[in-house]
Amino acid sequence: GVNEAVKILEASGFEQGRVPLIVLLTDGNNSLAAGKSQEQSDQTLNDALKRAKDHNVPIYTIGLNADGQLNDAFLKRIAAETGGKSFATSSADDLPKILSEIYASHLKLKVVPLPGLTANGQFQEVAIHIPNASVAEANISIISKGAIEAKVFDPSGKEQDLAGSNIVYTQSNAYSLIKLIGPAQGDWKLQVK
Repeated sequence: GVNEAVKILEASGFEQGRVPLIVLLTDGNNSLAAGKSQEQSDQTLNDALKRAKDHNVPIYTIGLNADGQLNDAFLKRIAAETGGKSFATSSADDLPKILSEIYASHLKLKVVPLPGLTANGQFQEVAIHIPNASVAEANISIISKGAIEAKVFDPSGKEQDLAGSNIVYTQSNAYSLIKLIGPAQGDWKLQVK
């Protein structure tokens, strides 16, 4: 899998301004293809890791420990050798948080956790502090098992249009993302129901 990911990146070229990465989700245990030895598999992996390092492509590993058979040391080695990070979980429910952390780490973003909310059928408010005018964008991720309604208010208290030119609102059945583009400095309010 690592070798194929590196091949795909090499085939697409490494355009300036792009910051490629590889996310490897596995238990870290090897299932060899018919006719392939462990030594051949190890050599293929080592070659792929070298090529990833040569292209400055970090590999972030997520060890899914669903059956207690996680090969954590192996996954940590892959991440460490390429400048990535290694994560482990026993639940797929943790994946959105892990993927957000990978994205933030890779792009060197500052992640500010907001307080969690428990749905009660009413709008609940969360304050979002934008510390200065140099913030290019603020991404608010809302993880939910059901649909939500959201409202955003700028520091003056004016409700912002979620379909406006300075806000991108994306929703799925597992999460919602509100991206504030070039937000004004100050205390914003997010209301979620």
